[in-house]
Amino acid sequence: KISIDNEPETDDETQKKQTGKRFKISADAYFEQLAQSTDKNTVDFVEKIIKDCEDKGYYIHWGQGSLVVKLIDPQGSGVRITLFVIDKRGTVFLGWSAGQLERLGLNKELSYQFATNTAKLFTNMTTHPKWPHSWIRPASLSDVIKVYPEFINCVDSFVNEISQALENQNV
Repeated sequence: KISIDNEPETDDETQKKQTGKRFKISADAYFEQLAQSTDKNTVDFVEKIIKDCEDKGYYIHWGQGSLVVKLIDPQGSGVRITLFVIDKRGTVFLGWSAGQLERLGLNKELSYQFATNTAKLFTNMTTHPKWPHSWIRPASLSDVIKVYPEFINCVDSFVNEISQALENQNV
């Protein structure tokens, strides 16, 4: 069976093909797509996560189809450490922090421990055997909602450990 896609390309898709560049999603587009994939409670929850994280001084990066909560290196190197990602379908995942920590001269084991600690919050979740700084699969926002205080405490602890390790480098 042959499938034909009659959807016209958006300007972004055309430009991406011509330039090879990836495009960031806007906050408005993200929430519009999230609302199509989830429900109002989930959208409201993501807004709460963003507010909580911004209040803590974390950086929100709007990626291609996701928002990424990051810690900007407090020592000013410009490195941004990924804490977690929420995609437009309403799934949460970890990744990339091990390499980012290494660029700062820190032990990537901090990242592995963060993934282990957060994985324990969810049913049947473990770290990925090949990439221990991430989970074996994404978590749904509905699962994160149930353990949010514990999850955000793990995030805060990870950030504190990174900050302490950076301070110890300069002693």
